[in-house]
Amino acid sequence: MFLLCADVGNNKKKRPILTLYILELPTQKDEIDIFNKIDFMFEDGPQNCEAVGVDSKLQEILFINKAEKNNSTKVYVISMFEEQNEKGHLNGYFSRL
Repeated sequence: MFLLCADVGNNKKKRPILTLYILELPTQKDEIDIFNKIDFMFEDGPQNCEAVGVDSKLQEILFINKAEKNNSTKVYVISMFEEQNEKGHLNGYFSRL
């Protein structure tokens, strides 16, 4: 079983790089191991991410940004596993759904 910790706070859109930690929950020990750490940036620049969700079946992490001036929001998706994200980018830019 895993726990996602998303360091995505960016109200002023000044942080270009954000971080996800996927933690493997312990079964019989006291320590929590970091299963995966993903540093990432949004393909269209810093965003004010409002919500994060996980699709465990597809093994994807979803991000919803805060509504912009025109009241539209964007949804982004990235794989939980770095090797499945786009190569040549900082561990995975997001594509719009």
